Amino acid sequence: MVSYFLFFYVIILFGARYISSHYAGRLRQHAVLYELTWLCNSTLLIGCLSFGGFEKLSNEYFGGYATWIFRSRPLVATSFCVAVSIDQAMWY
Repeated sequence: MVSYFLFFYVIILFGARYISSHYAGRLRQHAVLYELTWLCNSTLLIGCLSFGGFEKLSNEYFGGYATWIFRSRPLVATSFCVAVSIDQAMWY
């Protein structure tokens, strides 16, 4: 449930930023793609994959070949969260 929420949140966040930057020009659209690679934004994406909510879908559509990505690995999600908290604490 949490992984689905995080996935749709990332999709809505990225889509809203990309659409709103349409009038700002092409350079701003590339900046939105660049901002998605920052640690805090990539943590949302890795978190939704590592919580394991998509494991059943990957078995169904990919035939078990991509399930190593979608397994329930809360340690991976926690390690990304710790890295973000260290990064954010260093800003202050």
